[in-house]
Amino acid sequence: MPVSDETAAWLALLGDAQANRRERKDLLKRVCLDHGERLCDLLDDPSRQDDLDLSASLRDALSQSNRRVETQRQRLDSLENQGIELLRRDAPAYPDSLTGRLGENWLPYILYYQGNLTLTTEPAIAVLGSSTPAPEALGLAQELGHSLSSHDRVLTSHFGPGIARACAQSMLGTSGQAVVILPLGIERFAGRERGLGDKLTSGNLLLVSPYAPEQPATQSLALASELLVAANAETIILIDPDFVPDERQWSQHLATWGTACWIWQGSRMPYRSAWLAHGAQPFGDLSEIDGSDGQLPATASRSGEDPPPGETLQADEPFASASAALDALGLGGAVPEVLARRIRQQYGAADPEEQ
Repeated sequence: MPVSDETAAWLALLGDAQANRRERKDLLKRVCLDHGERLCDLLDDPSRQDDLDLSASLRDALSQSNRRVETQRQRLDSLENQGIELLRRDAPAYPDSLTGRLGENWLPYILYYQGNLTLTTEPAIAVLGSSTPAPEALGLAQELGHSLSSHDRVLTSHFGPGIARACAQSMLGTSGQAVVILPLGIERFAGRERGLGDKLTSGNLLLVSPYAPEQPATQSLALASELLVAANAETIILIDPDFVPDERQWSQHLATWGTACWIWQGSRMPYRSAWLAHGAQPFGDLSEIDGSDGQLPATASRSGEDPPPGETLQADEPFASASAALDALGLGGAVPEVLARRIRQQYGAADPEEQ
């Protein structure tokens, strides 16, 4: 069978929204990734299915998938006519940044994409923040997009409203390069953002979606896409975030991934304090993080400037107790309860209602 039929077989197996996707992904990993076999061959050879000692539910799934392959092949032809291609988990071009940082359960086994796939091989910077930022923060995001473009850096973004979209639009508007990991289906996005066509044809843009092409955006998909954006980034820059680290799963992996994280010191409290306590480096203007050679340094300097209250807090600065840590964070405003609870747990202190 041609390569498109192998991809169609993957789609047929994974496309059932009511199915146990983890079980089906485990099968693909076992057969295709670990042993280098083709799913098409497995569908055509019941005796091979016997050798694998498959569950009754997986046998039934393979039988149903075999009947859906032709329909999926026609769907692939339709997508190809729109310039949309598919990347399977077993493809050599699948992004190393994702496979090296995320477990198999979190990896999308099918990626729909349009544009320059080679952009995934370049070190990328993610710019994240509030969906409803203050004007100064929005202006900084736009300035940062222009700066990254002038230094030939690749931006990775989910193109969400506010900071992320402002930075991406500014960067693309000045011939910058971006990898956009969408929180919705790629067909639905293409119908809404037709103005990006020239960026796709010029090689400056890659659109990626792990979701069915017609899937509408949801909050849960936005968070999942942000996880992929963070995993794809070598550096994350936060501008006026309206979320704390405990509200973002990716924040717990930054040290393991070796990802640098910066936060604008004009960001609102108490979010700024929470991220500083988590280990993010503060910056006041772009000169502190954007070197003349276009490389981001590992640390920031303040030129002797006194930091605002709470901004000297770093992850490696010890406190005598949970109360001391919370008091210090509270200098910048009310401490979110999710952060307060985590600090109490770290210090072995009981929550107030338990005392």
